[in-house]
Amino acid sequence: MGLQRRHRKDGDVTPAASGETSSFDDRRRGHLYSGEPMEQSQTRSPAGWRIAACGAGIALAACIALAGASLVGATLPPCWQPVLGRLNLSPDSVGSGSLAGKDGFGSAVAAIGDLDGDGNLDLAVGAPGDDGGGSDRGAVWIVFLGSDGSIKQVAKVGDGSGGFSGTLLDGDQFGAALARLGDVDGDGVPDLAVGAPGDDDGGDDRGAVWILLLESDGTVKATSKISTLGSEQVLALSDGDAFGFAVAQIGDLDGDSIAELAVGAPGDDDGSFARGAVWVLFLDSDRSLRGARKLSALTGGLTTGMEHRGWFGRSVSALGDFDHDGVVDIVVGAPGDGTSFAPRGSAYLLMLESDGTVKSAHRIDSTVGILSMLIDDGDRFGMAVAALGDRNGDGTTDVAVGAPGDDYPYSGPEHVDRGAFWILGLAADGGVVDADRFPGLFGDADLSGSALAVLGDIDGNAMVDVAVGAPGKWWSLGDAWIELLNGPSSPTAACGDPSGDGRVTAADALRALRAAVGANFCDVFFCDVDRDGKVTATDAARILSKAVGIATLLACPQCTTTTSTTLSSDECFDDTDCGPGWVCLAFNCFPATTTTLPAGP
Repeated sequence: MGLQRRHRKDGDVTPAASGETSSFDDRRRGHLYSGEPMEQSQTRSPAGWRIAACGAGIALAACIALAGASLVGATLPPCWQPVLGRLNLSPDSVGSGSLAGKDGFGSAVAAIGDLDGDGNLDLAVGAPGDDGGGSDRGAVWIVFLGSDGSIKQVAKVGDGSGGFSGTLLDGDQFGAALARLGDVDGDGVPDLAVGAPGDDDGGDDRGAVWILLLESDGTVKATSKISTLGSEQVLALSDGDAFGFAVAQIGDLDGDSIAELAVGAPGDDDGSFARGAVWVLFLDSDRSLRGARKLSALTGGLTTGMEHRGWFGRSVSALGDFDHDGVVDIVVGAPGDGTSFAPRGSAYLLMLESDGTVKSAHRIDSTVGILSMLIDDGDRFGMAVAALGDRNGDGTTDVAVGAPGDDYPYSGPEHVDRGAFWILGLAADGGVVDADRFPGLFGDADLSGSALAVLGDIDGNAMVDVAVGAPGKWWSLGDAWIELLNGPSSPTAACGDPSGDGRVTAADALRALRAAVGANFCDVFFCDVDRDGKVTATDAARILSKAVGIATLLACPQCTTTTSTTLSSDECFDDTDCGPGWVCLAFNCFPATTTTLPAGP
């Protein structure tokens, strides 16, 4: 069509200029990145993907030809919608007006249980850039929910507020990480762990974790602190480690009936600068520190390739007993893995021993099969991680992974860091068998997916729902919301009928494949079954697998020679992207007189 695209801007927030680095203090304010330059532009590669509904070594086109276009396909169900609704979690959404610029609200989220005894889940949301009492001392917002997931009321905990009696100093970033602890003191009210990675106990930015015993109204009854002070022989931290940038209660490793904590220290320099580390903390019943095990490039049995400036430990989550050996396991994010200027990021599945050491590890990144060409430079995949339980019914825990640098649905320098999170279906060996992207609210520099928390089933559809943080939204004021999730996508619950005959057949797959190599037009709404904004061999493979009843997608190397039909110059998000006389339909620009979308030859 050759139209000149006109991009809608959602604000004038821009990343740091090329070559500009950010200090630890700069990273507060919602971005919370690794001190590396933020990318100025990204270009997505138009390569075909390594997935097909046929055996390895057989080209997808040949598979379609072998299957034949006369197959009687299944009746097409309604198009899969990944998100059924969103519920805002910002205190300002209930008229409190309490957030201020650069608070970074949404940098951390956690489901903490039912505080007020009304039978509904309540949440905590971190705002580490909050300036209450001093610059970037940080705060935590307790968000009380109603039965429908709406906000009933909020309470703020920070320096001089909410009954918090601990000492916070400028730059502590209290609230950068959050974790539910359960009822520590037996008063019937759940309690909370809070990370403060900028805490200076023992040295600059060594970090700390606060234990908060809560009252039913969200105020703090008592506090204790875990840092290098008083525990130097157990918790040997160094300047800049940023201990407390991630925290998770992971379950009972050693069989003493007390759950351990995993705490990320992504600035740790074991092996090389900022490779990162995770500390497994063994606690007493009052959650005081009894012992600790460090997992890094130099200790703890972790041999999988951690990278220079990878920021391993920027996020961490309990994984349950993934390998069924009777010991709980964890998933850890390393959003700095990849090129130092625009890292793609990765996540690590760590199978643990009862002493906290690593038995085996599996790395998930852009080189992994189904994720090949889905994760791009600067996405920072792994900034947040959360275990979802078994969403697809295959007996294996699935995970959500945040990628706040994702630019979907655009590519190029005009729209950056909108953010997204991925839900990954995992195999028993840790491999990725399915992946769905959940984009944010389409605001530049929103950094959606910087924080994730699993909430359980809020809307009663038998699927877990997720809280998502976007600390960059509203000029780093920050935002957070609940995503009411649908069930997992699959070849049996997706679009895929470009011929429009109400059936999914091999002919539909062939049409999608032709579109992927540029041979014909195939409307994105009907052919983009994995909802990534473009038609590729992956979509053709999913359509074919539905047509012939094959549920498993296998590697197909020949598919890598195809080129994808991206939205390119015709892409749009709304009518303003298309120009005068044109309208946006299914992410494509059409003349305003269009009444029926072309289905291709």
